[in-house]
Amino acid sequence: MTLHRLTNIALFVGILATWFLVMDSDYRNGADSAVQQEQREYMQAVQLCHRSYGPATAPEYTDDGKLVCVGKRGQRYSQVML
Repeated sequence: MTLHRLTNIALFVGILATWFLVMDSDYRNGADSAVQQEQREYMQAVQLCHRSYGPATAPEYTDDGKLVCVGKRGQRYSQVML
């Protein structure tokens, strides 16, 4: 093989490796941001329940996806409007 062909192969492998690294980091960043978004939404629901019904409440979602605050002893408070 000539030096020219080896250089082309090395460049191709380098570009391919760089592309895989970029795609992998984009995938990881997307997954991290989804987890962070879910965590932010949960913390906002906790804050809303605490402000509305006191610090002994926690958010809970019904089967149809509506937010309800639940007290420490299991009492369910009315639906929370977001």
